[in-house]
Amino acid sequence: MTTTLRRRLTRWTACAMAAAACLLGTVLPAHARNDPFPAPTDAPTQTPTPGILPGHAIIMRAGVQYGLFDVPTRGFHDVFKLHLAFGSLSRGERITLEECQDLAQTFWSGSGEDYYAEAEYSTGSCYLDAYYIGEARHSFYSLDEAGHLQVRAPMSYLNQIAASFEQAEFSEFSISFKNINNAQCNAEPSRASVDTPIIDIHGTQCEWKTEHGATIPTTDAPLIEGTLEQPFIDDDQGTVGPFTDPVAPINPYTITPTPQAQPTNTTTQPEATPTSSTGHRGPLIAIGAAITVLMIIAATALAWSRRRTH
Repeated sequence: MTTTLRRRLTRWTACAMAAAACLLGTVLPAHARNDPFPAPTDAPTQTPTPGILPGHAIIMRAGVQYGLFDVPTRGFHDVFKLHLAFGSLSRGERITLEECQDLAQTFWSGSGEDYYAEAEYSTGSCYLDAYYIGEARHSFYSLDEAGHLQVRAPMSYLNQIAASFEQAEFSEFSISFKNINNAQCNAEPSRASVDTPIIDIHGTQCEWKTEHGATIPTTDAPLIEGTLEQPFIDDDQGTVGPFTDPVAPINPYTITPTPQAQPTNTTTQPEATPTSSTGHRGPLIAIGAAITVLMIIAATALAWSRRRTH
């Protein structure tokens, strides 16, 4: 009975957190669901060429949310959801479906345990989502034995993505976490909601908007920290441990080019000997010379024989 109640509380918590996020003005854009397509699982094989999507003026928004989500093909899980949205400014060309697929292939490729990613195209905009489940969540949070919790986001990579376009503006970013109290937002957000009550726990959200004078964080330093609340361990099965490297997506700018395959047979074959070699021509010359000498001798003998008969 207690376990069932805790599970229900987890779902209620997620709904309350979502409602709080709406009140706080979350940056994750709402969009009609089209047909999402799975992100490629194969890691990229080469680094992108600078100046991606020439002719486009891109506006990029991103966010990290922690809570209960319906993960495609996996069901409901407490996950970190990394969301990335690309739109077109009025002065630029609109993104096409093929270009959205190329963005997913370039920046959202890779796979790993407890990880799922997908992409979606919707009327000139491209959306990339990644879900981190179980131990893969440690890509985003660190927890020590004393209950001190830190939450981060892959800001270095997100800024690298924005810089790869010919023209792009990384305009908004937000990060939220539940089951944390006595929290603080780092890196000077433009808006923060700290220790918001949600049923029997608390939640914190930090938001950066360039239009409000904020500078989007550029490093992977913790953006939220505070004291962990027990339901994260009891209901969400959180664990003590440090940050870990993300299982995916694979950063294409860290890819080492695959060396060209070398021929399996490296033995050098000797060059063929020309058929008209001097060694073969020597006997022919000698035979020809001998025949010539014999013909001269025969002709001389014939001449002397005719003189004697006359």
